[in-house]
Amino acid sequence: MQEQPPRVVICPGNVFPTVGVTLSQLVFWANDDTVPHFPVSPDNAFVLPAEVQPGMTSNTQAPGNAIQKLVPQGLIQGQVYELHYKCSLHANETGILELVNDFFPPNLQISITGNSNKTFTPVPLIQGGKPPYTYKTIYSELPSTVTVVDGGSAGPLLEGTSATGGTFLLRITITDSLSNTLDESFQVTIS
Repeated sequence: MQEQPPRVVICPGNVFPTVGVTLSQLVFWANDDTVPHFPVSPDNAFVLPAEVQPGMTSNTQAPGNAIQKLVPQGLIQGQVYELHYKCSLHANETGILELVNDFFPPNLQISITGNSNKTFTPVPLIQGGKPPYTYKTIYSELPSTVTVVDGGSAGPLLEGTSATGGTFLLRITITDSLSNTLDESFQVTIS
């Protein structure tokens, strides 16, 4: 799992580090500098109530709450929204929060029905997170006609044919580039 809540460490310099945040996570700033800083979002995605004094941390903020205003249609699978912000006390200090959809399995019980050619539409095993994804199959009863493949920004997918029917167990570990990790068991029914 990713650190909860993510923190942005403020160090002496001109740029705040880029930090990835899922939409439901909170974020805070920790000031390791010797002067105060005041991170603000120009689009009011977040507003800190006060400057962050040296050696102190800010209140937590929920930048994901603003995604509906910033991206009214919502984020698509694998999309990263860069929320740019700056320090209101130091004009040359800027930073980026990379906002992504929450990371979770869309369905632990998967039903696959093939078409007349016994093929089926690839089935996503995760939703959200930041690409690229890595995965490892821990246990699989899947028939040889169904495999887990790299779906790029969609994450790992089940792909193949429904030539062999039945109910099968699949356990897989999936990690995104923010170090969010799932270790899930799926029940896959093929008809």
